[in-house]
Formats: sequence, C-alpha cells, structure tokens
Amino acid sequence: MTTQPEETSTQEPATTELVCQNGGTPNGDRCDCPVEFGGRTCYRHIRDCTEPFARGHTSDVMGQYLIHPQGAPTPFMVRCRFNNDGITYPLRRFNEESFCQDLATCTVHSGDNLETDPNPRNFFIGLENLHNLLNQATYDLHVSMMFADGSSGSAIYRNFNIGPGYTDFKISFDGYDPTSDADQGFSIALPVVFSADGIDVYGCFAELGVAGWYGTDCVGYSMFADMGQLVWPVGGTERPVEQLDFLVIRMSPLDYDE
Repeated sequence: MTTQPEETSTQEPATTELVCQNGGTPNGDRCDCPVEFGGRTCYRHIRDCTEPFARGHTSDVMGQYLIHPQGAPTPFMVRCRFNNDGITYPLRRFNEESFCQDLATCTVHSGDNLETDPNPRNFFIGLENLHNLLNQATYDLHVSMMFADGSSGSAIYRNFNIGPGYTDFKISFDGYDPTSDADQGFSIALPVVFSADGIDVYGCFAELGVAGWYGTDCVGYSMFADMGQLVWPVGGTERPVEQLDFLVIRMSPLDYDE
C-alpha cells in the first residue's frame, strides 16, 4: 500500500543521462521502477494496475495505489492486484448501504478511504475517474459477484467504456462474453446512461429510486442498490448479491513512456 507518493515531474527529464527518480534503479537504457511508478525514469505514477504487471510485478496481494491515467488531470487511488494481467478495481460493494445516489457524490470517489483503509469493503472511484481510466486504452470489465447462497459468478464485457459527463457517462461495449456464468445485466435499449439525483435524462432515478446505468426503458441492474436489494440475473433468475466487484483489465497496448 502506498501513502500519497508524489510525482517528481509530469515529463521525462530533458537529458541524455539516465537519471532514475522515485527510487528507480538503472537497468540498461531505462530504470527499474518501484511498483507505484512508471516511465523510462520512474518520473510518474503508473497509468493503471496492468502497467506494473507488464514490468514484472506479479504479486496476488491486493493493495491501494495512486494511478495517473493519460488525460486525467490528477492521480487518484484505486485497488490493484498485480497478477492475471494486472487488475484494477474501481468499485466494490460488500453488504452495506449504498453510498452513491446523487450526481455530486457519484462523480468523485465515495465510500471507504483507500488511502487509510487497508481492507476497503465499499468504494467507488467516481464516474470521472472511471471515464479517465477506461478512455486511455481498451479494457474488459468483469462484474464479479458472490451470491447470498455462497456461490459466485461473473459477467464479462469486452471493450467496455464510459463516456464523459456530457454524454451522461454513457456505457458502451463491443460484446458480452458468452462464457460468462452470469447474465448480461445492462439494458439493451440504447443508449445506456447514468441516472441519479441531478442527472436523470430518462427519469429512471425518479421512477426506481436507485442510481445506476439504465436504458431508455429504465431497465438494468444497478450495482448501487442497497445490499439486500442488490440482485443480478443468472439463467434468467434474479439472485441476491452479497459482494460485487468491478474488475478492469487492459487488453490493448499503452504508450507508457509518452
């Protein structure tokens, strides 16, 4: 777990001499960086949790790290696991009341403090941060669930993305993986946009009283429902969910050393 590391600069030093920063060590024409830093000279925070995995960090221990996606104005905290291609966790729900029901709360980080809580149970990095993370490359989304009966399942979305605020944080994805062992939980009445108090283009929040991504038919399963009301379809049957995680895995190359 990191404790508020700061980027030394926003650009690589303009020098031909290899000068490693933030605890990096020289290795040929670049530096070997600590897990939370990247770039040729370790001058910046990692872009996502896949970057350290690509550099050889393969721990399966989860922890919280600052990332700085390309295009994001500032770094922000996420939960990472550096195995299985490097997994970024932007959302976790675990048997608690919802903490995201209005636009102001849902746009920014809400829930447990990832800087101080070593084992957060309920958090969301926020709509703006999620957009900035997914917008820099191609990512798959795994909605991983533990159900009330102790069984588990996942819904896998290929090339999953969230649009910027002026699109009402519209969802897009190229396809739903048929090997998923849970059903597709988002509406097929496109476009599917985010609805909450203060952002309710279809009136779905007013109708349902729960923030989430809904289509024009106000259909969809919200991961922001209070636990006890949070369900997801499996084999056409709604099943109560005890724990839900968003797992984001980058599938396309990313120019780390821009």
